[in-house]
Amino acid sequence: MVLHNILGQAYMYSVTGVRGGRAGNIGPALIDLDRSMTEDDYIGLDLSDPEEEWVFNSPLSWNADGSKAMWIEREKNGGHIRLQIAELLDYVPGKPVSVVETPAVGNYAAAPQESMDYSGRINGKISGWADLEKHSGFLGKAAVSVIYHDYSDDGILFYNGSEYSSGSILSKTIYNADLHVTDAVGTEVGGMDVDMHFSAAYKLSFFISGSTSPELDLAASHGTAFWNTKTADIASLVK
Repeated sequence: MVLHNILGQAYMYSVTGVRGGRAGNIGPALIDLDRSMTEDDYIGLDLSDPEEEWVFNSPLSWNADGSKAMWIEREKNGGHIRLQIAELLDYVPGKPVSVVETPAVGNYAAAPQESMDYSGRINGKISGWADLEKHSGFLGKAAVSVIYHDYSDDGILFYNGSEYSSGSILSKTIYNADLHVTDAVGTEVGGMDVDMHFSAAYKLSFFISGSTSPELDLAASHGTAFWNTKTADIASLVK
């Protein structure tokens, strides 16, 4: 739930950074939802350039019946652009989704001016709750925290612990998490114990190179995350 600061930095680090030359790819991929829920090692069909010379650019657009997709790729560290098309030969289109009118903003979200600072509680659909707080500062800097108390929306996974982030795209961003995920009988199946530090996304070098990719401070960052038998360590991330 702590997304205000860390989401933008994580996006710029992983997506903008890869487009600018960092190793890796950012998709796209085709996912079979049924297989993804039952096969632990299933990662879908990777549609990215295997040579990592071309990088996906949003958006990926589908035709009306969902049988074809089209997206743009940009040459890494270059100016060339190409168009990619994928066709699902074995896909049987379903019934078209009906068009509905977009509701007024007040029906599903607070007006922007009412959302600067807040504190409140979100109750889980099945059990527990999460307490949230956000405090805004100068030039968009904000501190956001959430504490989970046996929070569960599905009765399958239960969350306890905390998340905290502070910063903005103009300043250093810190993300801390001490989260524990258990199943319905109390067995721990996942969790995070991490402390991550990102540099500002927009800094002096932006005016020289145009790069908006923050850097992960590996000297100050540490911790691990795990899910079932899989573990990821911050030290193994690409700088």
